[in-house]
Amino acid sequence: MYLVARATTIMARKEWVCAWDETPGDCGKLSKETFTELWITCFGLLEVADCCLLELGSNYVILGKFQTDSLEARFDQYRQLSGGECNISLRQIYESDKKLLLLSTLKLKLKDKEITLANFDFE
Repeated sequence: MYLVARATTIMARKEWVCAWDETPGDCGKLSKETFTELWITCFGLLEVADCCLLELGSNYVILGKFQTDSLEARFDQYRQLSGGECNISLRQIYESDKKLLLLSTLKLKLKDKEITLANFDFE
């Protein structure tokens, strides 16, 4: 019952976003890119729920688990360790991954001062 209510809410939001986008004028409307992403998200969540419930035979679906926050956080770490560039190479990803692995395994403290990447020379 709860799942049906949540799916109905998502479907209603998708329809509302579509109706809002079709209103005349530009004032108070989403950009075309934002509208497309929002529509894809709503439609995608409904498709994932349908697939899990009907085709895979699941009893329930936790839609909040379908997210990319951890992936985005990891990419942000790679980007920051590569000088803040958005387009990083595979080599930079490997180097950043080594640095993050080193930090997670060492977890050292030196006179109440935590060791950071600045303490290491990787060149």
